[in-house]
Amino acid sequence: MDAEERLAELESKIAKECLKCGSRVKFEPGAKTAKCKVCKREYTLELGEGKDPKDPINYKMTPSANLVDVFGKIALGIMLLASAIMIIFALVAKHNIVDGLEDNTGGYTLNN
Repeated sequence: MDAEERLAELESKIAKECLKCGSRVKFEPGAKTAKCKVCKREYTLELGEGKDPKDPINYKMTPSANLVDVFGKIALGIMLLASAIMIIFALVAKHNIVDGLEDNTGGYTLNN
């Protein structure tokens, strides 16, 4: 691919600003998805009806929910719930242990 072909390819692409990192996201006119090369965020593209597909202003970029993001949020929720349960269990167990202690000295102390 020579320089003229590369320049023509670059001129045919549309660029919008990444919503996460601010770098330029390039895509073909009429594309349905785009991906930022810097932060790897994927976007769904929507073109307004009857609008020019070559004008970047006419495209609405919305972040695509990928499986890793969803799994990460679920895992975080499970970890927080498990931590709360463990703290409650530890407090209840400590309370029961302290209440269960009795004076097993038989009335004798070191001073007797």
